Amino acid sequence: MNKKKNPPLNELVDLDELQTIQDSFAETVGTSSIIFSPEGEPLTEFSNPTGFCSMIQSTDAGKRCCFQSFQKMVEGVLESKEPRIMYCFAHGGHFVAPIVIGGEHRGTMFAGQFIPSEFSEAQLDDIRQIAMEIDMDLELLLAEAKQMRVVREDVVRNYSSLLFQIVRVIAKLGSQAGELRQTKDTLQKAYGKLEDRVRERTSELAKANAGLQQEIAERKSAEDALRVGTERFRIMFENMSNAVAVYESVDEGGDFICKDLNCAGEKIDDVKRDDLIGKSVLDVFSGVVEFGLFDVFQRVWRTGKPEHHPISFYRGKKTAGWRENYVYKLPSGEIVAIYDDVTERKNLERELQQAFDKLKASYEELSIPVIQVWDGVLVLPIIGVLDNERINRLMETMLAKIVETHSRVGIIDVTGVRSVDANVANDLINVTKAAKLLGTKCVLTGITPGTAHTLVGLGVDISEIVTKRSMQEGLKHALQIAGVQGS
Repeated sequence: MNKKKNPPLNELVDLDELQTIQDSFAETVGTSSIIFSPEGEPLTEFSNPTGFCSMIQSTDAGKRCCFQSFQKMVEGVLESKEPRIMYCFAHGGHFVAPIVIGGEHRGTMFAGQFIPSEFSEAQLDDIRQIAMEIDMDLELLLAEAKQMRVVREDVVRNYSSLLFQIVRVIAKLGSQAGELRQTKDTLQKAYGKLEDRVRERTSELAKANAGLQQEIAERKSAEDALRVGTERFRIMFENMSNAVAVYESVDEGGDFICKDLNCAGEKIDDVKRDDLIGKSVLDVFSGVVEFGLFDVFQRVWRTGKPEHHPISFYRGKKTAGWRENYVYKLPSGEIVAIYDDVTERKNLERELQQAFDKLKASYEELSIPVIQVWDGVLVLPIIGVLDNERINRLMETMLAKIVETHSRVGIIDVTGVRSVDANVANDLINVTKAAKLLGTKCVLTGITPGTAHTLVGLGVDISEIVTKRSMQEGLKHALQIAGVQGS
């Protein structure tokens, strides 16, 4: 007997959900991210890609080389059997983590497109060779290479626990979806076989009018077959992992009386089957109306069309939790509810969101550090790119620190800022004005000769800001203002 092939990751977990998880991770940690299938096909779109990598992938030859390089990294991480940092053919770094469900490799998550340090001359020579091989403009590619994000390997490893947690959650979601899919398929097949068998025997009995003995024999045969089918259904009914409840309609759908409940249902709702049989669903499950399931019962009873009641929170007198329901109408007119307790899955989703929120808060705190170096003196070293969001956080963080410490001087050091243009300069002027309203003088340090030449050429007036060449000179000036004698 051939073993049924396990479904791929994109059939177990919704691709939009995977993309959302991946985008949130990439935005939080400041790297690119993508998920590949075991066959080397991308399951998601690149999140937060670099211009360097995007340019390489803009040609067919570059994209082919890139994806072949990803496949080699997948083979390497599977061979080592543990997540690791690996480098592609263009010397880009990636943290690679396999997604394993049910002991099988279903996909691989990459977090990267970084370099631990600026490209060396030897690496730039390789990039020149790559540009020729993929028919790419050499100067454009070298320009993007110089803009490649630089992230030390130890910084990437600091985010490894979050990446592992995300991969584990994806694997668990996939595993649960696979189990639910298998259970539903089994139930549908068994139910279909039982219906086919009942129809077949009913048709045989309708045609069996040749004589009384023949009719009796055929009826007995049909009853025997039905009994076997019922026994099989009962065994499956009692041993499946999903809860199954059967109800009979009374008062033209005005109420539903419990006819049966399997073992999984007893466990989920903490009840005994014998205590439920013959009782109204309104009495047995006190929260069924507020939950919205009673309306589903009535619609399915009227139309005969199955309905899916999506994951919702149920609260009764004895139990509470997240439930997902599938409701069907049997040919007998009885209503069947197949449901599952997905509280654990919802808790995992909440824990994942909390982990994202904590990491994002930590990242934002570290991206705008404000340090009190002396009584009355604050230092704010800025590294990276200053956009509108960072400028707003800079102003909020600095003003809050000024109020907290009653500081008289604030040093804003832009040595690590990638570029200071007219917009950035005007934003910094606004920051100093806001600080001045609180009684704090600001000193701007770290402006390079190139930046100064650019600002003059643009006609930016920064005469309102005290500027110093270096952090050391700015600190001396600040200590003098604060009334501290320094050398």
